[in-house]
Amino acid sequence: MPEATPRMVQLQAQTGQAGPFRVIEGRGQWRLAWRRLRRDKAAVASAAVLAITAALALAAPAFAALTGHGPAQQFPNTGLSATGVPTGPGRAFWFGADDLGRDLFIRILYGARISLFVGVATTVIGTVLGVSAGLMAGYFRGWTDQALSRLVDAVLAFPYVVLALALAAVLGPSLPVVIGVISFFTWAGIARVVRGQAISLREREFIEAARSLGAGPWRIMFTEILPNLVGPVLVLATLAIPSAIIFEATLSFLGLGVQPPTASWGNILAGAQNNYSVAWWYLVFPALALLITTLAFNMLGDGIRDALDPATDRLLARPGKRKQRRRDRRAARATRTAPVAPSRPRAAAPAAPPRPKREPLLPRLARYLRGWSTVLPFLARRTAAGAVVLWAVTLGTFLLFFTRPAISVARSMAGKEPSAAELRQITRQLGLNQPILAQYWHFADRLLHGNLGYSYYTGEPVTTILSQDLPRTASLVAGGVVLWLIVGIGVGVLSATRARGLFDRVATVGVLAGLSLPTFVLGQLLLLGVFLQLNSCGFTWIQDGYAGPTQGLSTWAGHMILPG
Repeated sequence: MPEATPRMVQLQAQTGQAGPFRVIEGRGQWRLAWRRLRRDKAAVASAAVLAITAALALAAPAFAALTGHGPAQQFPNTGLSATGVPTGPGRAFWFGADDLGRDLFIRILYGARISLFVGVATTVIGTVLGVSAGLMAGYFRGWTDQALSRLVDAVLAFPYVVLALALAAVLGPSLPVVIGVISFFTWAGIARVVRGQAISLREREFIEAARSLGAGPWRIMFTEILPNLVGPVLVLATLAIPSAIIFEATLSFLGLGVQPPTASWGNILAGAQNNYSVAWWYLVFPALALLITTLAFNMLGDGIRDALDPATDRLLARPGKRKQRRRDRRAARATRTAPVAPSRPRAAAPAAPPRPKREPLLPRLARYLRGWSTVLPFLARRTAAGAVVLWAVTLGTFLLFFTRPAISVARSMAGKEPSAAELRQITRQLGLNQPILAQYWHFADRLLHGNLGYSYYTGEPVTTILSQDLPRTASLVAGGVVLWLIVGIGVGVLSATRARGLFDRVATVGVLAGLSLPTFVLGQLLLLGVFLQLNSCGFTWIQDGYAGPTQGLSTWAGHMILPG
């Protein structure tokens, strides 16, 4: 307890108080947010799970020494059965073995190192770049804002698989390629949010005061505006880490990321896709590791957002908050439905004024055109901006694939081990020996005429391949939309009618789990847990693979539920 000053003693004597006193201490925004975050059990539990995951990842070499199993060490005698099936969980292999007889537990721990490192590193890079670009665009406005905004639109419109393929073809699939691709797409979303916040802050009174005192733009951006953006940026960064982890797993699953024998959750799950029917542990344990990590990050980000802005309604609110909000809503409904005292009869309304004459056609047409005079320039600017974005995407694609030696481009276009004559033919057909500007002109001309190129691997034009797969793709998209609407609307309505009940909580957890897993992992889990189990019980309506609507709507729907 602090010592009493003479002023405090005098005040106590004047008010007749004696004994101990308490000094009222103010609390800042971050201290209040920290108190709210500590009281959030879901956020604290998520932070504990992430701490345990990080500790296990760091202790991976210790576990490898304890078990005597290295991450790439194969045990064909004990890790595989006589028929070549991986050994299940037991004393020798805690999580079982993979298809090569390697210890799955050790590989998952080493894969956690890759996933956590990629998630944190790419989020740091993307946050620094995104905050810098968003601050400049939101503060300077004008052409700076237009250029950076169009760049952000182009980045968000660029297919990430195309960029990963191009970098893998040039540099080879590796961990730096994964970090570069994920960082390239992470900064754009953060820059867009920071730009909007900076635009709203640049007109505030304290910014005008800093300008009047002679502060420069860079000082205002990084000492006045940036401290007010720490909260939103922290929430965005926390929620970007699980997205980066899923991104890395997807690229590694496709063979564009970390390559075996280096352990990664993505390439472990890629090896499980041909063995999950006979070795369930090969799929379930890596999927659980990925689910638990990404779900913990999502819940922690939700808790941080709730701590910084307590007015938001959380997905998994505490019971006390739920009861208080329910009482507030009940009181609001009672106020709206309260009986109204009868009012006195009103006097007769005055007669309606005479109806004005209808305006002639030409003035009405002129006023209509004046309204369109503001809409048409806006539409023209947005159309021009869209054209610039499309041009940027095509230019980026060309630079990624064609700004290499001609022999390297021809070899990657061949898609197989080509002969020297085939390489010369590809070089001549694509004009790879011409100047770079001429190559880009021919590239843009082919795109404008609908010529998407030629597949030297299959010997067919790309447009022919796309037209062959278009009906199947359209059928899958239409079926997926129908299933999403049926399931989503049904679950949403039931959850709303039983708000905060058991069904609502189960549905919320299921939605969070679905959003925390990549599509390919969720599909394999559905095949393992639904398709195989139903077929073993004699229920054969739900099948994997694809069947078109021409084979019957029932058959099409049965094959649509599970992926092929």
